Amino acid sequence: MNSRKWAVTLAALGMICMIPTAGMADNLFELPGIGSMKLPAGVTVAEGAQATLNAVNEGRSTSDYWNHKGLRNGNFYSLTYEAPPDYSYGWALSGEVGYPFMLEAGIFTDSNLSQVEQMDSIASWMNTYFKNQKAVFSGSTPLKQVKAGKSHRWEGQVTLTENEKGITYKETWNVVLQISNAKIWLGIVCSDGSRPELGKALQGMISRRKQPKEIRLVPQVSRSVQAETDF
Repeated sequence: MNSRKWAVTLAALGMICMIPTAGMADNLFELPGIGSMKLPAGVTVAEGAQATLNAVNEGRSTSDYWNHKGLRNGNFYSLTYEAPPDYSYGWALSGEVGYPFMLEAGIFTDSNLSQVEQMDSIASWMNTYFKNQKAVFSGSTPLKQVKAGKSHRWEGQVTLTENEKGITYKETWNVVLQISNAKIWLGIVCSDGSRPELGKALQGMISRRKQPKEIRLVPQVSRSVQAETDF
């Protein structure tokens, strides 16, 4: 699809809610739970939920759509790509996924599943979902397992297509599923699917990201114990 037509279509839907993002220094983009990364040339980010192919059909923004799907503590952003004469929009999100997301998606859940097993179950479901959506991807599965120290995470890129009133819309999603600070995080960075060079640049941005800083959890001391240690 033509990039200008993509931008005009989203704007006409009235779903672009952009607020300048504070703390965006040296073209760095912090996607909570996923990591810190340097934006490619021509890409800027602002806080706010935007339209996505899935959400458009339901008259929703990305925040409404994903919160309904069980995402918790979501962070939503609008992306703008400027490379005159080309101009297009995209979006990004990150949020916690776990049992609420699994239940909403209809994924079999077991209270005895470890956090890694929960993450793997979600990755398996997403792989099936993307295949059913006839997404375009490389390799045998949309999301691939990536070794991360003693554990692993899931990453992949897919291109989704939607036909609306004789017009073909495409979105390229760069997807990350990982465990950060004892939470399972889902991250997606989406761009105009008719610009594969942009999708590739964003994929490189994600692969080179700096992982979130691990937070050490300090046990809370009860008042009675605290009182004893004060003497």
